[in-house]
Amino acid sequence: MIQRYCKILTDVIKTEKMYIYIYYDELIFKSKNKTKTTWKIIKKEIGNNCHNDIKYLKINNTIANNPKGNCRHFQ
Repeated sequence: MIQRYCKILTDVIKTEKMYIYIYYDELIFKSKNKTKTTWKIIKKEIGNNCHNDIKYLKINNTIANNPKGNCRHFQ
């Protein structure tokens, strides 16, 4: 009984993965910007939807926390 359940579960998982692959393949194929669409898919699959904003920078042993002012240090 357990072996039969495992076999069915394995088949369902394989089928699900195949449909996901086909869905993403079609999504990328129809996309105008394939690179952007690919990265959206990657971020969705790995769950990387957060943005890590930089709060401050340490430049020459001083703390700079003004985003617009920080740009001057890299010019």
